[in-house]
Amino acid sequence: MKRLTLKQSTSVLIICISTVVLIVLAVVIIPSMSKIKTLETDIRQIQQELDGRYERTKRLRRSLRELSEIKAQVQKFKDAKIERGSELAIITQLEKLADKHTINQTLNVSFSSNAYTFSFLNHGSFSDQIAYLKALEQLPYYVEIKQISWNKQNNSGEKITTRFDAKIYVKE
Repeated sequence: MKRLTLKQSTSVLIICISTVVLIVLAVVIIPSMSKIKTLETDIRQIQQELDGRYERTKRLRRSLRELSEIKAQVQKFKDAKIERGSELAIITQLEKLADKHTINQTLNVSFSSNAYTFSFLNHGSFSDQIAYLKALEQLPYYVEIKQISWNKQNNSGEKITTRFDAKIYVKE
């Protein structure tokens, strides 16, 4: 057998090493890189899904925290309505309120499907009228007043007349 020269043996060694490197590259590195790319894509998808779940969980926790407050507000609005048939007690309360604030009051009541409408004609001083309206606002039920007309009485000094309609809703 013929011996290889140094140049030839180096060339054969380089070819062998290159072949081994190419085989390792083809068998190990390229599939590993492909697997890494797949894992990277999967991790991004999982992270996006987890971020979405985290945001939904945060909103749910906030909603649960606010639920008791909302229930209290709903109860407050339920309590802001009066019972059907309690108009006499309301009229009595409104008359006592007028007497307390030295208002001469004429009051009429009508009933629609879900509310009593009280028509007010009040005579008194401006400050008493304002105090009466503030007291009316403090009542435990919701009183809806859309418009108030103020008229000064000609010969009565500081006395004025107010006219307004107020709705008080009825519990169903």
